[in-house]
Amino acid sequence: MREDLASITCSRRLMEAGFDLSDSSMFKVSTLQEAQQMQHYLANEDARLKQQVAPFRQVLGARIMDAIEFMRSPKIYESSGEQATVASEIQAIILAWNCIIGLRQTFETFLFEIRVNLMLLSVIEEMIDEHIFNSVNAALSRLTDHMIQVRAATQHVSYPFDHGEGRISLSRFLVADLPTEKDVNATMDAAVDLEKNLMFLLRRCVARLGALAEKTETFFGFEPLEIPAEVTIEYREKIRRQKEEQESANPYR
Repeated sequence: MREDLASITCSRRLMEAGFDLSDSSMFKVSTLQEAQQMQHYLANEDARLKQQVAPFRQVLGARIMDAIEFMRSPKIYESSGEQATVASEIQAIILAWNCIIGLRQTFETFLFEIRVNLMLLSVIEEMIDEHIFNSVNAALSRLTDHMIQVRAATQHVSYPFDHGEGRISLSRFLVADLPTEKDVNATMDAAVDLEKNLMFLLRRCVARLGALAEKTETFFGFEPLEIPAEVTIEYREKIRRQKEEQESANPYR
């Protein structure tokens, strides 16, 4: 869905720059009205899905947080094979996590802009025009502004894991260097690097906190959660039919 929304946004920006997409097979829409309607539909669907997933994320987050609070106890971390420094490690991870979550909207907009810009740049050689260059430059400027904002908001928070450079800030890890203004390649490289670093950080935070939570639950005698069985063919078919029904219900596809 995010890729579809990025594609629609890309086509809208092209049309706003004056391009006629009525004969183009690259995009699913050919008029500004269609693009606006499709954007509205996809944005609503995205919000609906987020709302459905939110309760499960909240329950999972609460379970992990409850468990790692117990890990601060010497009796538990010693029996789990952890060091006394685990309490400060937990605190550092939580501080970094909360900092990133506080920037959630910025990151969501930033990651979406990356997708749109990559699509724009993929077609720019076929549509060389002053208007599209202006559109791309404006988009790149937004990306740079987001990187500056992220760097400023994370400079006083420590990267919570070991690093080859020793103790570094979160901003140093996420945005090592800001791109040169109006340098397309440097801007996109820096943006993609930030995305990769962000995903790596989030995965590592979740993995470490999850491992500590599992050790705590093991200490109290809880059985590990069962590994989900493979999705059956019947279930996959059900999901496919549901997706087709949703798409057929969309009047703008």
